[in-house]
Amino acid sequence: MFERIVSEVALNPKEIQALASDPACSVYLSASAGTGKTKVLTDRYLRLLLENTEAKKILCLTFTNAAAAEMRQRIMQKLQNWSLCSQEELENELLKLQGNKSPNLIQKARKLHNYFAEEIDSVKIQTIHSFCLDILKKYSTCENSFYSYEIIEDQSKKKFLKLAFEQVFNTNTTSSDHNLKFSVGQLISFYDYDRLEELVQAILAPRVKFLRYLSKFNDEEHLKREIYYKHEASPELYSQEILTKAMELGGQPISDKILNLLSEEGEQIGNSIQQNKDTFIKYKRCFLKADGEKFVRLVKASFAKKYPDIVEILTREQERVYDIEQTYKKYISAELCFSLTLFCKRILEIYEALKVEEQLFEYDDLIIKTLDLLQNSESSYWILYKLDMAIDHILVDEAQDLSEIQWELIKSVSEEFFAGEGAKDYDRTVFIVGDFKQSIYSFQGADPKEFEAARAYFEERATNALKVWKELNLSTSFRTTAPILEFIDNLLGDNHAFIHNYTKHIPFRNGSGYIGMLPLIEKPKNKELEGWHLPEYEDDIKHNQKKLLAKQIVTKIDEWITSKRKLYGHLRAIEPKDIMILVRKRSELIDYLIADLKKRKIPVAEHDQSNLQENLLIMDLLSLIKFINLQSDDYNLACLLKSPIIGINEEELFEISHARESTIWQSLQEKNPLIFKYLEDLKNSSHNLSILELINKVLYIDEKYQIFIERYGDGAKDLVNIFIEAIIKFETSSFSLCAYREFVEWFKDYKAKFGSLVHNDKLRIMTVHGSKGLQAPIVIIADSASSEQSPIENVYWDKNEDLYLSCYSEFDCEVIKLAKEFCNSNQERENLRLLYVALTRAEDELYIAGWENNRIKGSWYDLISKKHDSSIEVIPSYAEEEAEIRSKDNYKEVILDKAINLEKKKIIRPSLTKKISVNPTFMERGKVIHKLLHELPQIPQASWNNILESLDASIIQDITLTIKTFPEIFFSANSISELPIVGELNGAQLNAQIDKIIFKEDLIQIIDFKTDTQPNLNEIKENYIIQLKFYKQLLQKKYRHTPIKLYLLFSSNQKLIEIFN
Repeated sequence: MFERIVSEVALNPKEIQALASDPACSVYLSASAGTGKTKVLTDRYLRLLLENTEAKKILCLTFTNAAAAEMRQRIMQKLQNWSLCSQEELENELLKLQGNKSPNLIQKARKLHNYFAEEIDSVKIQTIHSFCLDILKKYSTCENSFYSYEIIEDQSKKKFLKLAFEQVFNTNTTSSDHNLKFSVGQLISFYDYDRLEELVQAILAPRVKFLRYLSKFNDEEHLKREIYYKHEASPELYSQEILTKAMELGGQPISDKILNLLSEEGEQIGNSIQQNKDTFIKYKRCFLKADGEKFVRLVKASFAKKYPDIVEILTREQERVYDIEQTYKKYISAELCFSLTLFCKRILEIYEALKVEEQLFEYDDLIIKTLDLLQNSESSYWILYKLDMAIDHILVDEAQDLSEIQWELIKSVSEEFFAGEGAKDYDRTVFIVGDFKQSIYSFQGADPKEFEAARAYFEERATNALKVWKELNLSTSFRTTAPILEFIDNLLGDNHAFIHNYTKHIPFRNGSGYIGMLPLIEKPKNKELEGWHLPEYEDDIKHNQKKLLAKQIVTKIDEWITSKRKLYGHLRAIEPKDIMILVRKRSELIDYLIADLKKRKIPVAEHDQSNLQENLLIMDLLSLIKFINLQSDDYNLACLLKSPIIGINEEELFEISHARESTIWQSLQEKNPLIFKYLEDLKNSSHNLSILELINKVLYIDEKYQIFIERYGDGAKDLVNIFIEAIIKFETSSFSLCAYREFVEWFKDYKAKFGSLVHNDKLRIMTVHGSKGLQAPIVIIADSASSEQSPIENVYWDKNEDLYLSCYSEFDCEVIKLAKEFCNSNQERENLRLLYVALTRAEDELYIAGWENNRIKGSWYDLISKKHDSSIEVIPSYAEEEAEIRSKDNYKEVILDKAINLEKKKIIRPSLTKKISVNPTFMERGKVIHKLLHELPQIPQASWNNILESLDASIIQDITLTIKTFPEIFFSANSISELPIVGELNGAQLNAQIDKIIFKEDLIQIIDFKTDTQPNLNEIKENYIIQLKFYKQLLQKKYRHTPIKLYLLFSSNQKLIEIFN
């Protein structure tokens, strides 16, 4: 029975989630970002358990080990809650989940926690690679066993590929391998060594794709024939032969033929042809343009009128040359494509042999070997039968990110679900959840078309077997506010390059939201600029767009935090942990952002990876594994005893360890036999349990997990997940009999992606790919103004997954152009999907930023700008002001005499040369006034009330009256605000900031803002005058012939005082 539900008009999101989690039917669930698909996945698993499905018969495939660990934890937590909560609470939970609260169901739910914990070693919540490894361990023969193999490290992979490359590249010219000699000769005639390496890397990066491409052919001759056939060329003919024949016409050289026909007007053409008779490349330029197209006119009109017969001959020759050119393109493209394919094939053969020799494998090898075992081995039917008996339900998470070969494996495992003996009396189901719009891992082989194809495949299988099949669509976002969702819909909804049949989001949160665009950082001018030049600052700040962008973003963040601005839709102030900065790719921009954030003391998670070895919770868990290895390590055992696993206090530890004559372990046996017995049992059970099984036993069966949460807070959940993910990764990649000892060594160098983990109180910076599955109240997309270009490697795969190589665009024949078009189209689609992922990370506020460059057309910034409407605010900023100043002729430059040694020289900070007793509240008031005197003039006056409403009335009055009294100061087009200035005077370093500097044709004015009351002229504080004199002396070095005037502006009573010498 087939049922499709694609609209949420009639059903609310909870009803859709309930339908999707129904274990009686197979489901294809398309879940937009933030719609709760992880909850649906968890609910479905729980409902399967409540329906008496054995945990070991549920296969739940996740995209990452972290997702698998999180899923296990979610289920274990829920089951633990069911076992401990009140009767009323459990009844309500089961009623929501199952629509039933019968006594039998309640009794079943109470027991599930213990059952699941006992069965944890057989639970199949894992990545597809981990699942494959389980199959290979269980069913592969001794000679194909992976037990002694380890995952190849990136460094070894690069080393082996380099060795293989050099071995093939240095093929002996006397070798009898004609095809390889020809291939190497062709390649080195077109590419240098480094460029050839790049091409090889581009082809072998999608290794599985290349292997599957090669599997289409019986042998190398078959490969060659097919490549030439695809290029409409013959393998019996070489490109050079085409060029040789091209310079002949009826057996007579072309130049002689034409000279016989030409009079003196054409003699020059004939002589030119005679000189170049053996060079078709030069000859064709007489007839074809640089792009290979024909000249519209071959000769002057006067010549054509006088010699029409010759023009006719030349026109026919042009046609012939054009046809030869097209043929040559096909042949040279075919030769290069075959040469490079064969070259890569030989490299891959050597690389694979090196891996086997060193007993190493890649993750994709697990899938390849497993598929081979299931499809081509003598025991295939028996293995499939055993798998069929072992699995009744398959759940596939993040299905849009699976590759073709991964789907092939899932189809093989579920082959009998809907047919033959496998179609049992009870319902066996497939649950697929994903989002076409979030498929962004093509570089790992993911193809969203396979996600769509899987829907069609399983729909057909289920309906033919008369099983219930449902197609559901979750589009109600619980994450993002309505204004941002509406903006995303308007931006991408009608873009067919993004997706057909776009379903608009339905906001669950109808509160306020905000979208802002920071102005682009302008390109520096090519000419030498006039203006400020602070030592070591010109390259670092003024002319480096990425540094200026970092400063723009960090300045904005600092304003939010220091001003305690309220988060949109919330009553609390913004904190660093609310902010996520996204970049499309890693670059020095990340380093600049981190450096600027640190300068302003804004806590930031520095890297996508974090060293965990010094984390106390991780050390507690690791102490258990170290104990299994060595009980006599007194220090480690003391740590274990104080950890949440045992939990003794300092006094109890002192009692055990003080005045002993043996190890703590031996003392423990005498002084606390209960703890000794518990640890002894753990040690003994480790002989039969894997590391993961032992940790799961301690955390969940022995119920230590909740104690970790109580001691370390909510962040403990993430850390436990990280540790479990590390164990899964280790056990997937290593098959040692000394696993506990080797894990401790292996973990010393382990680094985990933090994502939202560990750094719960810090601002996060990460790539868009790394942010998948995460969210934040405020998201800033930092590098949105660069469009993606086609890969420089010029390697293209067409829609049939055939390989093409574009040597130079002028050699591209029609099939290569089609392959290019196909690849570029796919790249554009994925680029838009990546944009969707970036935008949907935001909960409440979204900001778009970038720098001006030659590739802004087609960029995210460009796309968003074209859709600009009232929902997007263009934000004035420091960067915009600086960009405007740089473009003005009156932008001045100060060059200090020599570099500053910060360590050796005394630093003078103006206004603080003497100790001043300042009331703290007064100082805070001064900071606020200074900040607003700078910021308010850049903001429309209509918006002032919103900014000032929370301030004290006296502050508001001082600020607004000061700005309105002196508009020539605050709104001057030739002014710079808050200008940092560094210089050396009289052996001391000056490090300060000028509040306002105004450039006029014959005058420079420096104004310093003061928030205290204007004193009598004779009572102006000395340090105020010293400060301004420093500024003047420094500037006068550069502007010797320009008068400089100094002013103090008192905001409390709106007085401007000029300071004279």
